[in-house]
Amino acid sequence: MLDLSSYNEIFLNTRDKVFDRNRLDSAFGYKTNKNVRLETAT
Repeated sequence: MLDLSSYNEIFLNTRDKVFDRNRLDSAFGYKTNKNVRLETAT
């Protein structure tokens, strides 16, 4: 089974400035069986 996933990570800081960075990522995945999933990020 093929799938597409995306992630949005927001990093917050408790010191100087609160917003540190934002990371957006997407990936293609292939599920071989219920225990194994291969993924490559773009």
